[in-house]
Amino acid sequence: GYSPNYSSKATNIVMVQNRAIKAFYIRIRSSFIDHLNISNYFNETLQICKIFTH
Repeated sequence: GYSPNYSSKATNIVMVQNRAIKAFYIRIRSSFIDHLNISNYFNETLQICKIFTH
């Protein structure tokens, strides 16, 4: 059978993978939010430009 050491190594690997995936998702989500903020900022700037050009 497997030694307990091996199974604990396996669970450690899974935990590390889960943590990496979580960090990756958080990074994607925050960059997506940044992207939304940038596009909102761009739209507002566009509106201001329209006001000034009219």
